[in-house]
Amino acid sequence: MLKERARRILRALENSFTPLLLLVMTLLLLLQIVARLFGVSAIRASTDYVRHLVLWITFAGALVTTR
Repeated sequence: MLKERARRILRALENSFTPLLLLVMTLLLLLQIVARLFGVSAIRASTDYVRHLVLWITFAGALVTTR
């Protein structure tokens, strides 16, 4: 019974982790676009952050898929 509960908790974490990463990546890109429209450099390494987030989304999607 304890194993089943732990499994449900891990599945819930996996299911919420991937959309959260996608949301963070989208907001980061949106912030960068809006900042460029106003002529302000918002986050210096935002493209690097987005690259790493894409990698993490791929890993998280592989976790959910192999389940």
